[in-house]
Amino acid sequence: MDISEINNVIIYECKNYLYFFFKQTEYTRELWFKYLDYFNVNDSNNVLYVIIPVFIINYILCIILVLIIKPLIDNSYKNNRYYCSKMF
Repeated sequence: MDISEINNVIIYECKNYLYFFFKQTEYTRELWFKYLDYFNVNDSNNVLYVIIPVFIINYILCIILVLIIKPLIDNSYKNNRYYCSKMF
């Protein structure tokens, strides 16, 4: 595979991944397409302008998941410890 083909595949997959998040409302979908047009992603191999939003969205999702899951795990451990100490 050539470097340009690899860039095209990366751009295509990242655009599809981000479109999943932005297709919910018409406003965000239009902003997403304006963003792609502004950086001319469709005509050139500007991989950086598509990868940066992917990393930002993944980072935000990870933080949200950690903030939600961590308290649940901590509470589960406390309850489980009490149960184990009662058994023995």
